[in-house]
Amino acid sequence: MVEGPAVPVIVGSALTTRPIHARRRLLRRQNPNEQSVTVVQLPLHRIHFISPEGREEALWSVESGEMIYRILSVPVWSYRISVGSEIRAAVDETGVLRFQELARPSPGATVRLIVPAGAVASQVYLQHVIPQARKEGMAIGPATFFNPRLVAIHVHARSEWWPKMGEFLNRLIADGIGEQWEVADPDEYGVASGLPPQSEGPVLMHPLPADDTEASYLN
Repeated sequence: MVEGPAVPVIVGSALTTRPIHARRRLLRRQNPNEQSVTVVQLPLHRIHFISPEGREEALWSVESGEMIYRILSVPVWSYRISVGSEIRAAVDETGVLRFQELARPSPGATVRLIVPAGAVASQVYLQHVIPQARKEGMAIGPATFFNPRLVAIHVHARSEWWPKMGEFLNRLIADGIGEQWEVADPDEYGVASGLPPQSEGPVLMHPLPADDTEASYLN
């Protein structure tokens, strides 16, 4: 992967040392037997992850069990984590909720695409990746854009990251639409050996997840 900028330009604060890690999410549920719509509030929790390279990001989640959280954000730096992963987390001495271990893998997968210099990842995703993936019958999204050159993409079916998604991304690179790609989940790169990774820069704060959208913008 191409190295990203040391200090990301983020919408909102990227340098919060003690962020508020709990919010609430509104979900609209339609009763199939009635015309009414029920609005349900779910508490959201922001969980901090540190990649093996020391890059720290805060992903949104919803609690699915006692100290078990289901991830809602598409990770930019982390490995072995996708939308739908269930993880264990605990609050540290500073009040930050931090990842401890994976409890259950996601039914989906995460891939990341670097676009060529001069291109914008969000435009490439919306104009090329989404339309071509639909033509080939692949269910993808949401995505997280770390503009200008990186997009992290959720693949709905874990079994499709290879060869279906991988060969699709290889074709994008052959056509000059992409420059590099990697699979982030499933992957063993994020398994710690020895001491846990230490954060080496500002925290990448993901925006709140939104229902029925295909992407989130980080900058």
